Amino acid sequence: MKPRLYTDTSVIGECLDSEFREPSIRLMQLFRTGRAIMVFSDLTQLELNGAPAGVHRALDTVPEAFKESIEFTDEASDLAHCPRSLWRP
Repeated sequence: MKPRLYTDTSVIGECLDSEFREPSIRLMQLFRTGRAIMVFSDLTQLELNGAPAGVHRALDTVPEAFKESIEFTDEASDLAHCPRSLWRP
C-alpha cells in the first residue's frame, strides 16, 4: 500500500524556497513517481489560486493518478482551532 501524505500549501511552495527546496523537491518526486499519494484539501487548492506560477508548475508535475483531494470540513476547521490543552494524545 502506498503512503498517503497530506500536503499543505507551504510544502508545495517550499519547492521555490532556498531553505527547504531540497526536501520539498524530494517529497514531490515521491508523488511524481507514484511512490506516495499526494493528499490535499480543497482549502489548500483555494490557497494555491493566488500562488506564483512556479508553485503551480510544481503541483502540475504530479500526475492526477497520484493526487487525492479531500474536503476541508467544519469538523476539521473546529479541530484546527481547538486549544492545545484539549488535544488528546
